[in-house]
Amino acid sequence: MLKKLSDTTATSPLGSTTGHKLFRIESGPHAGRLAALYATGSGEIQLVWSDPPYQSWSSPQTLVSDCGYQMFDALMDAPGSLSIAYTDQATSRLVFRRVAFSAGVWTVGTKVAVYDGAEGYDPCLALGTDGKIWVAWRRLVIPSSWIHVKSSADNGAVWGSGPTDPGDQLAGPVTAVWCKLIVGTTAIHAVIAYDATAIVIRSLSLGGGSWSAETNIFSGSGVTGDFDVALTDSGGLAIVLCDPQPKYREFDGFTWSAVQTLDTRPASSPQVHFRNGMPVIAFISGLGFLQNALMYTARLSGSFQPPAFVDPQARTLDRVLLYRESSATYHDATSAAADSTGADVYHPQSGALLAQVGDKLYAGLNDRFRFLTVVLSTVGAGGSVSYSYWDGSGWTYFTPNAGAINLTAVCNQIKLWADYQGIPQNWQKCSVNADRRFWIRIEVASSFSTPPVGSQITSMSDLRQIITRR
Repeated sequence: MLKKLSDTTATSPLGSTTGHKLFRIESGPHAGRLAALYATGSGEIQLVWSDPPYQSWSSPQTLVSDCGYQMFDALMDAPGSLSIAYTDQATSRLVFRRVAFSAGVWTVGTKVAVYDGAEGYDPCLALGTDGKIWVAWRRLVIPSSWIHVKSSADNGAVWGSGPTDPGDQLAGPVTAVWCKLIVGTTAIHAVIAYDATAIVIRSLSLGGGSWSAETNIFSGSGVTGDFDVALTDSGGLAIVLCDPQPKYREFDGFTWSAVQTLDTRPASSPQVHFRNGMPVIAFISGLGFLQNALMYTARLSGSFQPPAFVDPQARTLDRVLLYRESSATYHDATSAAADSTGADVYHPQSGALLAQVGDKLYAGLNDRFRFLTVVLSTVGAGGSVSYSYWDGSGWTYFTPNAGAINLTAVCNQIKLWADYQGIPQNWQKCSVNADRRFWIRIEVASSFSTPPVGSQITSMSDLRQIITRR
């Protein structure tokens, strides 16, 4: 996390995985500017932006203050104007706002009702090649849900024939359902996920006509709205989903390929992009208790490669060393710290992770990092620890951004610094037991009455969701 943009208590600050929240202006005097949208816990949708080289971000601008706690979606056109669809807090109806961009400033337009005949949730927007804006959403009449689709040819001023027009009904009634719209070269596609059942596709020619019947893409008991769809470079379709492992399937214009499992571990927030004809897939992988890593895989020479870490600063540690002061001995606990096996991270002489004054834990990576997660099988009691890093000439003591954490919880989430920009520039590599790394040293300042015993130690945080720029 290069720069922390905001704190939020929103239930779904980035909306659904299939949505759009990070944009880049493609043309005009502000081409290259990035814009990020997110929801706050007070029912607002805020925007922050950054110009190249993206080292600083603007103060938040509130675009919407009445979205409640539901998901939203957004689009950006090439000159930088935004379209936002969300659920109105007061009425639970699906509404829309156009946010015009001119002379470097975004100006929020009037709220427009998309459909006022029932509660509307989980919108997904798509922009046609002719400039027409499409929206799919979940219409709710408790206890059932339907998927509906409408379009606007005037930048969202009127949807269909007006707010009483329900648009085209594509799915339902069912208990839970989600939809992703994607515009191809000749048709717009609606990919629909039925909870714990299946993912299907329906298509509509851009020249008009009727929506096609459903074609099944995937069947499985773990199906949710956690999926993504992209166009291939040849105009086909690709889908990635979690059931619960990440799975991939591709349509070449004639047939769907076999389903491929990309990783053996459960995943979430899958995202698929194409680079030079090659699918690149990112997803969140759970590697331990409250420890999730951003992973990716790419298809090379016809096969997907084993998943690798996207962020070299948030992963399993390169080295974990435990130092026992009374005997002046080191113990290499790297392998034990990497997995979630219980009660296996300890110094063999003390039977503990740390115990007496002067005992030390060294967590090392080849890159500077900002977070440590220390999972314990036995929590510490009656003691305290200090934190330090090597500044090139000595150990500099500091209080983590998360505060004084003395290893007294089962899962100790130690935010060392707020973001990567907050990492001290004077933090240098040094050698500990002949091993040169960037080290965080945790040292016992007062002895534990109950020494902690470890199960897992990583530089991963509890990453919840990702949405990449489309």
